[in-house]
Amino acid sequence: MEDILVHGNRLVEECSQVARTGKSDLDGRVMIPSWVRPPTGWVKLNVDTAVSIVDHTARIGAELWAIHDKLLNAWALRYRCVELESDCLEAVRIINSKSEVMNGSAVPVSIRRLLNKE
Repeated sequence: MEDILVHGNRLVEECSQVARTGKSDLDGRVMIPSWVRPPTGWVKLNVDTAVSIVDHTARIGAELWAIHDKLLNAWALRYRCVELESDCLEAVRIINSKSEVMNGSAVPVSIRRLLNKE
């Protein structure tokens, strides 16, 4: 029981540190967020539309809609060289998925269509 409490307290401290200082990568290292200029001739879009840390589905859905809308606006403004950043790994995985399950989802399909435009 004591080991569980020690482990739990360590996880709470790590989460607090990430919340104070930045984000954590897949290996658990804390990363300080920083903006990097896109290459010359490119435009950068940043998406961070977290809705709830409890309801990940709502967060992913909101992130997908934000990605869709930003890409749609960039296309309408005639930007063709676009770099888009999202902190939602699951949304990125869904967009890049070749799974048949995702092919029926309207927002990821629409995003893929925007990405495949010339």
